[in-house]
Amino acid sequence: MVEDLTTITWVATLGRWLAYVCTLWIGGTVLAELLLERADIDIRLLAERLAGPAIVATAGLLMLRIGLLWTQAWLLFALDEPVTLELVQVVVMRTNWGAGWRWQLAAAVTALIGFLLHRAGVPVGRFVAALGCIGASLSVPLTGHAVEQGWLNVAIGSQMLHVICATAWIGTLAVLAGRLLRPGAPVTDDDVARAIHEFSPFALTAATTLLLTGLTTAWLYVDELRTLWTTAYGRTLSLKILLFVATASVGYINWRHVRPRLGTADGTAVLRRSAAFELTWATALLLVTALLVALPMPMR
Repeated sequence: MVEDLTTITWVATLGRWLAYVCTLWIGGTVLAELLLERADIDIRLLAERLAGPAIVATAGLLMLRIGLLWTQAWLLFALDEPVTLELVQVVVMRTNWGAGWRWQLAAAVTALIGFLLHRAGVPVGRFVAALGCIGASLSVPLTGHAVEQGWLNVAIGSQMLHVICATAWIGTLAVLAGRLLRPGAPVTDDDVARAIHEFSPFALTAATTLLLTGLTTAWLYVDELRTLWTTAYGRTLSLKILLFVATASVGYINWRHVRPRLGTADGTAVLRRSAAFELTWATALLLVTALLVALPMPMR
């Protein structure tokens, strides 16, 4: 499917995948806190479980952004030797990719400062963290295919909304599962039920919008149907669609069949297993998404 990709391209793909994971986690942390408060759960009981991983994820995102800058310089100049600081400066200051990267870096720094302040108990920290997380999600498409057509186009707007919805659904679910459903979490089964009841309609809206924005982007990038099986981009996009269907199907089962059973230890245990299954498919989906960015588009 993608046999012609170089080693450095695969390294960049892995870096983008990890950056997606970190971006979704930190945005999911902010949204999870809001949902837990709406569910009338004492957020102080989970403060350390939420703040610590968010800080780690944001620091990781910052380091990944710096690493991806180096790989982009390598790819842009097709180098057979180490990247120099002068070449990095060219990428940062003289390319559309570099302009988008600067926004990504600023968002990661803002989010990290916000989470550190929030953990220290500074009231404004939560707002700063939320601002940085929004910026981190919105800036993701600025170093992808969409920016090749300029900064003001339908593809960028669609992909920005796409990432926001992925954060609202997958990112929030990951945080809730990792912090709320883990054995030993300082919450009751009734707390879990209330949190999931708040999350479900929120996730359903996000998943539906995610599908619509994904179809919009596919329509913009794929010139004809046969492209889905005759090009590397099309075949990878087809795999992404299948993974989305798998992830959404598990989410539907959770919403339709598992959610009504919540409020008991058995219901929480079933949700823990099914949420892990849903997140496994979502993780694979993010990896395929990261690979798509490395492949040439069959544009209209």
